Amino acid sequence: MSGAAFACILALGCGAPPAAADSPLAACEGSFAADRDDWNGCACFFPLARDPATGEEARRRLIELTESAPELPCPFFYLASLRFADGQDPAGAYARAIGLYAGREQWQGEFYARMSLARWHRGRAEFEQALAQMDGAVAAARRLEDRPLADRTELEFISLALSRGDDLIGLEKRLVALQQRLGDGAAEELKLEVADKLARVRFRLGDLDRAQRAFDHLAEQYRERGDSYAEATARLNAAACSLQGFPAPAEQAAARSRLAEALAVAEQAGNLRIQVIALRKLGELEPAREGVELLRRSLEIARRLDEPEVLYASLLAYASRLPKASQVESLLAEAEAVRPADGTASFLAEGWLHRLRTVWRIHPPAQAMVESSAVLDEIERLRLGQTAARAEYFSLWLPAHQWLAGNLYARAAWLHGGTDPPSPIDPKTPAPLPLPVLETSWLDRAFTVTERMRGRILLDTASSAAPPRLVSLEEVRRTLAPDEAVLSFQLSLWRNFYGRFEGGAWLLVVTRDASHLYALPDAQHFDPALRHFGGLFEARNGSEATAARVIADHLLAPALADLPPSVEHLVLVPDGALHRLPFGALPDAEGRPLIERFRLSRVPSATLWHRWRRQARAVERPVAEARAPALVIAAPAAGPEGSSWDPLPGALAEGRRVVRRLGGDSELLSGAEASERRVKAASGERYQVLHFATHALAESRRAGEAGVVLAAGEGDDGLLTPQEISGLPLDGELVVLAACRSGSGRVLYGEGPMSLARSFFQAGARTVVASLWRLRDDEAADLFRDFYRHLGRGESVATALAAAQRERRQGGAPAVAWAGVVVLGDGAVVPFPGGSPGTDGHRLWWWIALGFGMMLIALVRRARRRG
Repeated sequence: MSGAAFACILALGCGAPPAAADSPLAACEGSFAADRDDWNGCACFFPLARDPATGEEARRRLIELTESAPELPCPFFYLASLRFADGQDPAGAYARAIGLYAGREQWQGEFYARMSLARWHRGRAEFEQALAQMDGAVAAARRLEDRPLADRTELEFISLALSRGDDLIGLEKRLVALQQRLGDGAAEELKLEVADKLARVRFRLGDLDRAQRAFDHLAEQYRERGDSYAEATARLNAAACSLQGFPAPAEQAAARSRLAEALAVAEQAGNLRIQVIALRKLGELEPAREGVELLRRSLEIARRLDEPEVLYASLLAYASRLPKASQVESLLAEAEAVRPADGTASFLAEGWLHRLRTVWRIHPPAQAMVESSAVLDEIERLRLGQTAARAEYFSLWLPAHQWLAGNLYARAAWLHGGTDPPSPIDPKTPAPLPLPVLETSWLDRAFTVTERMRGRILLDTASSAAPPRLVSLEEVRRTLAPDEAVLSFQLSLWRNFYGRFEGGAWLLVVTRDASHLYALPDAQHFDPALRHFGGLFEARNGSEATAARVIADHLLAPALADLPPSVEHLVLVPDGALHRLPFGALPDAEGRPLIERFRLSRVPSATLWHRWRRQARAVERPVAEARAPALVIAAPAAGPEGSSWDPLPGALAEGRRVVRRLGGDSELLSGAEASERRVKAASGERYQVLHFATHALAESRRAGEAGVVLAAGEGDDGLLTPQEISGLPLDGELVVLAACRSGSGRVLYGEGPMSLARSFFQAGARTVVASLWRLRDDEAADLFRDFYRHLGRGESVATALAAAQRERRQGGAPAVAWAGVVVLGDGAVVPFPGGSPGTDGHRLWWWIALGFGMMLIALVRRARRRG
């Protein structure tokens, strides 16, 4: 049944037989008696219940039917529909109808009951409940084998989920599957709509090349169909993909060309919305006078539209370029009056950034700071209003944080007094520039802004407060040990696509006694190099050394030179592409890898590090004494059905070594015992260490398909997914993932990699050891053997890994065999203070072997004397 037919049912009761002239209700009773078991058998009561002449009696009859025939879903469905029409809560009656329809396998009735309930929830802004009902309606339509209805409903579900900031990775997966199902027989309009939604999702995920190609293709399809209105939108979206790249001259020229095409087609089609946006973007690309005129034209058209968020962004863009403070104040007030409370994320993000630039230009610094804090509070409120998978949407708003943090860092070093600080880095000779911190209050504020955009989804998971409290720079200093330093990075552009200050790239180094600030080359300098740096290690011939030297010189050299000699542990807070960087392989000034001089750990934010450190100091020794040493999961005999994995012959031996080394009540699960169900059950028990020596699926573009490979069976597929991992009841455990790419994944700016390691943090782990790239079975076994030898002696996690990496390197292993394994979280955690239970056992066997050897030597000497 089509959507139009469904509307007809609710509005008019279509399907009911013509009423008898003398008694419409009697005729309805007869119709119901004939079609009693039909899913829509009581439809004729609905129009009678809406008619003033028969309404009271018809409603009474529906209520009687719910009491006398409670097994029938139809009376509950129409009674709920009447309540819906009257503005009363229909949820209970719809829920009853849904359950009864499903029990009778009347999928058509279940579909319409679910969609009706979804519309009720949607009208009350209860979007999570609406999405759940729409998802159930899709399943009912599939069981009904009404393919067009199911496809259209699924697209409606995706549209709502996309507008609410739902899980973009999951939406991409559903759109790809829907696109594949449509095939050649589907309506062309539906296929175009699916392609458009998929391109939009990929744009949000940062997959700009594929998104741009899709929008270009859509534009040509719309042109061939003569739909210039839709063509203008597609061309503007293609231009938006160009504007996200680095501001090289070729990219700027391409963006201008795409925007001009979009504007021309929009003017031809009368598409005012696209005209406004294209003019605004062109205005921001052009120099002062020409740009201001384009922005003025954009605002003039925006005033004719009834779209507050478009007008809001246009007002702020125009205000940011006007010289007179009085004009600017007037436009800011107008923008505030029209700003939607919960508008589209991209429009709000653009507006917020313009507002920050403007208030710093026209107000004294103290007042500008107050207004900037209000902007960040607005972002926070909107962020918290998104769904649990809001990290992708939060990344849209990070430019505001980056701009403000960079502005404050520059003020701390007194680099400027205007709106946009000059770049202290010469693009011809990019190198870190040490800057004197002349105003510490600005530095403190800059650090706080930086923390507001770091690992916020992880922090939400770990915190019972909403929003959680962020750590201050002074708290970081007090928490640091004398031999530790925090290195916090911001990796943005000094000049954006429009030639304006974007926030810049910075390194803040914090020790117990001081803070040091460095201006770095921007993301445009590092991103391409870091994308290819990891591949150089695979040659296994040392060819990565030259690139490592260049990266170290441009990223760390001055900061390392300024560190106090006592510092031996670097706590790294990476940003952007730096999450992919194996810091331990970078050389120091003497050419030695950093692991020869430092212990290294990396954290999503200083706030999370501070939280983990406080937890460790409070519970480390009592927890260690109460828990079994380790649960070790070795490679299963078979993974998920249909999967094909290379054998891991060293995994079982590796697992046995870990159990022997740590001793006590350590447990090994291997083969069929290493099942998904067994691991889930065992993780509820308390262990100091969870060690996985198995395959992992960590496809960087599809974190939803990632997971740890376990044995299938007992109703489980054998893939422990990120969602399942995050639900494990962990409490501060050390998790060791001796699996390929377990620490890597698609990087969301601000949040970090969407990796398997991240899922274990969500589950409650405090420290994770993982790999940035693929590991060879034998090399991984050797590295972790040495790691556990040190860990079992009572060393910290970071100390144990650095020692193992040094031993592997000194033993001749190539960098690819050790540099990609990293400590995430609190590397200072000591799982076995005083040594693990297995350490004593190893010592005992050593003394026994030594004693036996001495006895054997004595016997041999005695035998020789006798001879």
